Amino acid sequence: MQAFPEVNYRYLLWPSTPLPGGKKEIDMTNSTVTYPMQMLGRADGAAAVQDYEEGFWFDRLREWYLSPELKEEFSTVGPYLAFVQNNHE
Repeated sequence: MQAFPEVNYRYLLWPSTPLPGGKKEIDMTNSTVTYPMQMLGRADGAAAVQDYEEGFWFDRLREWYLSPELKEEFSTVGPYLAFVQNNHE
């Protein structure tokens, strides 16, 4: 975000459930885990657009990055984002 400030950063996504792994993960025939992962991604994307305003998560990233107090409370950004997500109305 610092390197490309002119980019419109809209949505930050991560899987709502753990993704499966293994050697068959790369099989692109949809006969293995790729199709369920695609469907999870689509559902998570739709939920993000519905539940959060554009830029919400990038504002939270910036908030954590610029705040010594938040960095003291949350040593890395992941736990801070989880805290925000768990307390989002």
